[in-house]
Amino acid sequence: MKLGALFWRFWAASGLSNVADGMVALVLTLTALSLTREPLLISGLGLVEQLPWLLFSLVAGALADRLDRRHVLLGVNAARVAVLAAVAVLALVGGLTIWLVFLIALVLGMGETLFDTSEQSIVPSIVRSDQLERANSRMQGVEVATNYFLGPGLGGLIATVSMVAAFATGSALYLVAAIAVFALRGSYRPERAHPPASIRADVSEGLRYLRTQPVLRRLGVLSGLRMLTFSAVTAILALYAVAPGPMGLSSTGYGFFAASTAIGAVIASVTGERTVAHLGAAGCLRVTFVAFAITEAAPLAVNPVAVGALWMIGTYFVIVWNVVTLTVRQRLVPGHLMGRVNAVFRLVTFGAMPVGSLLGGTLMHLTGARFTFTVCALGTLLLSLGTLALTDEALVTGRFARSPKLTGPAQAGADQLPT
Repeated sequence: MKLGALFWRFWAASGLSNVADGMVALVLTLTALSLTREPLLISGLGLVEQLPWLLFSLVAGALADRLDRRHVLLGVNAARVAVLAAVAVLALVGGLTIWLVFLIALVLGMGETLFDTSEQSIVPSIVRSDQLERANSRMQGVEVATNYFLGPGLGGLIATVSMVAAFATGSALYLVAAIAVFALRGSYRPERAHPPASIRADVSEGLRYLRTQPVLRRLGVLSGLRMLTFSAVTAILALYAVAPGPMGLSSTGYGFFAASTAIGAVIASVTGERTVAHLGAAGCLRVTFVAFAITEAAPLAVNPVAVGALWMIGTYFVIVWNVVTLTVRQRLVPGHLMGRVNAVFRLVTFGAMPVGSLLGGTLMHLTGARFTFTVCALGTLLLSLGTLALTDEALVTGRFARSPKLTGPAQAGADQLPT
């Protein structure tokens, strides 16, 4: 069951774009640090990088459902090439300021929002329905490995030589990714029964559709709450891990620790579909919450090797969770609504991140790190109860056993599924 050359071109484009995403995010942070040491400004950069997911994701979903998605990917990467080339020139002449760095982060973040939403929505157009688990495993794995591991590592290495070279390399990577997207050929514009209305009307239509889909709604809520507890743990992990924290790692050691956790994601990228086939989609959702709870409690083990090993289990099942939930959406949601539904899921998960970070910091301040890890792990175990009604049948039909039969657009998506 080969995925085919078309998919691998798309996979390469995604990988190159995500290497650039991870690299540029790190280099922008290093640039900001070279311009100011004001804690509020440095932390504000992280907020600005997340803002597009909160403010622009629903619009990005609407655009992905009214435009040719291949053209969207090409346009976004072309814009990134131009922006980073200009930034490289500004860095060369010493023209960067902290406020300009904020603006660059915002613009690139908006591009990433539109690119990632369109990317998720285009996959069902380039592989068969029975190949979605395998395709999504490969896509999720390359995203995590490049965006969170290879990209930052490459960015840090090049930045030690030259910030100008780092920005120029990012521009070049986006250019090569755009060439890979161009090689896809064909049309990837969603078919719609009626001409698109306003962006606002499109967003409202997507939200109305989700209100008729109980299974998708539950998956969205569980995704957001999962990210809430996980972000609470990751927000305070460095304080706990780096000396004088209990784990006693140096800054370099913590960097290696963080990078090593991506190994789980890489393994999942090639074995995730087999795990789904063995456990079943519903079984995977239940097991993943147990794995998430273990990950959040892992720092209590203190030993860095033990914590890292347990954390790798968590990153493995993050990919499995993403593969299952994304595949369910791709099979249930009509093509002309795919972008908007994917955007809502991204909005929920990314929107939970800053809230979770604030929760983790507050709990640690009031009760200490160990209590925070324990509370988050127990909370995640309780959330696992929400997966009990998500049977394999429910994930295929889009409704729970006792739900009334759906009609209209919601049922249309389910009717397209293979039996």
